[in-house]
Amino acid sequence: LEENIESNAIYAQRHKETLFVNRTLQSFWLGYTQRCHHYAKKLLEMQLLGRHNKLVILFYAALNAFRGVKNTNGNGSQFAKVRNLYKDAINALRTAKELSPWNFSNKVF
Repeated sequence: LEENIESNAIYAQRHKETLFVNRTLQSFWLGYTQRCHHYAKKLLEMQLLGRHNKLVILFYAALNAFRGVKNTNGNGSQFAKVRNLYKDAINALRTAKELSPWNFSNKVF
C-alpha cells in the first residue's frame, strides 16, 4: 500500500511538472508575460524538476523577462527586478553547453 501511495505521489508530481512546462511555453508563445512568469516561477520552485526541463524553462523565463522589461504598458516595472534571472539562466546554459554543445550552444550565443 505504501509503495502505491509513493508511486501515485511521483506520478502526480510528474503530471504537475508536465502541465506547468506546457503552460509556461504556451503563455510565452501567446505573449502572456505575467502568466509565463508565474508558471516559470512555479516550475523553478519544484524540487524534483528534471534537468532538461529546468534548462528549457530558464531559457524561456529569461526571454520572457526581456520581453517584460521592454513592455511599455506599465507591467515592465515588475520584470525589471528579475535581472538575476538572466544571469542564472546564462550560467546554467553555459554549463549545459559544455555537456551538450549541439543542443544548447545556440541558446547561450
